[in-house]
Amino acid sequence: MASASRSPKIEPARLESACRVLAFLVPWVLGVWHALGVANFAVDPALIRGFGLLPLGFEGLVSAALSSLLGLLPVGGVTLRAALGGSLGLGVGSLAIYLLSHRLITERRGSDWLAGPLALMGALAATAAPSWTLEGSAGGGHALAAGLALATLGFANDRRSGELRRALCVGALLGATLLESRWTALGLVLALACQRLFTSALPSRRAVIAFAAGVSALLLLPLAAWLALFFSTSPASGLALGIMRSSWWPASATVEQSAALGTWLSEAGLLALALSLAGLGLGLARAALRPVLAPYTLFLALDLGLRAAHLEPTTHDPMWGVRLCSLGVLGASGAFALSTLTAWLGREKIMFARPASILLVVYGFTLVLVSAEDSARATEVRELGAAESWTDEALSSLPPNSVLLVRSQAIVFRLLAAQTTRGSRPDVLVVPFELLEHGGARAAWLAEEPGLLPLVREMLLKGQPSEYALSGLADARPTYIELDPNSDLRLTSHLLPQPFFTAFAAEPLARSDRREELTAGRSALLRVKTALKHSPDGDPATRSVLSVALAQRALLLASLGDREATSLLVDELSELDPHSSIVSALRRRLGKGKGRMDVHDLYALR
Repeated sequence: MASASRSPKIEPARLESACRVLAFLVPWVLGVWHALGVANFAVDPALIRGFGLLPLGFEGLVSAALSSLLGLLPVGGVTLRAALGGSLGLGVGSLAIYLLSHRLITERRGSDWLAGPLALMGALAATAAPSWTLEGSAGGGHALAAGLALATLGFANDRRSGELRRALCVGALLGATLLESRWTALGLVLALACQRLFTSALPSRRAVIAFAAGVSALLLLPLAAWLALFFSTSPASGLALGIMRSSWWPASATVEQSAALGTWLSEAGLLALALSLAGLGLGLARAALRPVLAPYTLFLALDLGLRAAHLEPTTHDPMWGVRLCSLGVLGASGAFALSTLTAWLGREKIMFARPASILLVVYGFTLVLVSAEDSARATEVRELGAAESWTDEALSSLPPNSVLLVRSQAIVFRLLAAQTTRGSRPDVLVVPFELLEHGGARAAWLAEEPGLLPLVREMLLKGQPSEYALSGLADARPTYIELDPNSDLRLTSHLLPQPFFTAFAAEPLARSDRREELTAGRSALLRVKTALKHSPDGDPATRSVLSVALAQRALLLASLGDREATSLLVDELSELDPHSSIVSALRRRLGKGKGRMDVHDLYALR
């Protein structure tokens, strides 16, 4: 590499074309290969949104449309087909990172045979890593939003196309990104504004009109669907417009979220992080590269400034699209730093310069292979989660034609996803309390079960169920309920705690009935706990849902004065969540006095 005469006789243009194709093809194939065939709590909202049941405001509409189209393919299960849309985001994002890397490298050292492979290495080092692969191989992941954002910024940088065409396409891509992820769109808007600051000439009026037309076209397309949804009386519209934003019961634990720099350090290593930071510094220091690289660094700043330090394990981090863009920038800057280092070794007349440069290139592609192996291991861990075991055991514990009155967001989404994608237990009527006030959903549920009418009346008038309404429903169907702790205390004597749900009996029950029911369901609970033990990462989302359910039943039994059954559930809960505040609080109160306990203050604990 010291001179052109010693370089391999490879045509740079042909090699660059091959590398560009591989930059899209390899991540896309990896996304399809690792496509998630089972659902879990984190991806359930995006999954059922893809089937038209849950459009969450302005987000996820592009992936929902892709999921609906891909659902028509006669390949695999419904969940697998819905996950294929994210692989397109993987390919598009990788291609955008490749083009950014290639531009940085060629601006620095000109076009040679090594520019294409190094740019390919930077793209694959980011997109073959677990973060991109996990998001791109799951239905409703953020890889599509990140791919759209990076493609928009790259297209806005391309001066080969005409101004009007570029403005129209950038506007349309920005609108698509906004429909997919608002936080990723915010990062893209900031990056486009920064990019415009480096341009001395103001855009023409026609270009501004074309840009506005592109954004408006994408935003106006779903407007008709939203208006139809608003005036519709179908149950789907009830679920869509009345969707719950939070549960009355907090998650039992939170999961720590890492920023992009910490994620890159854990996935690529310290040397790769040092190269990436060095590449960022070198690129921003050069006047010719600063307009190209500076807009992308805003994704890093946004991720570092607005990320949530902790999230509930059943919640998908809305900032992941920004984080994926940041990881892509780190991959591109790492490739640029590696290119700069190999070019310096080629110019300097020092011993072993050529072998050292070759080893650096080999290191880069070794990093890609290691990242791909880590991604394969991470996707295997995800497939072995306990969410499916919880779903099977929870649904099988319900008698035929049951009605389930739910307040927990994660449980609603999980059961709806199981019914929608797998056809599991269609006889079970899942009714979220918060949606009883919406006409479309209410009418559909009343048509299926007229016994809900007294409950609907009580919820509309008082906002709380009454003993009469729930007893009447329990006479018509087996009824299971998640009670608000502020509900009428007379309702608690009708409750029959079980490992997964709490049954509501038409008449008050004795203490022996509750103890017998808990003992009968213990085997199903043990099977889910065994699945949790065999999950490589412990499946924090399923563990959290099960812990919250056991805590609810323990507090209920404590309020009824059944201390023996409460002690049994506290022991079960301590195995799942040893650091639970409810466990320590209940154990202190169990050792004091007899009879009923006032546990109302414990409902706010985690």
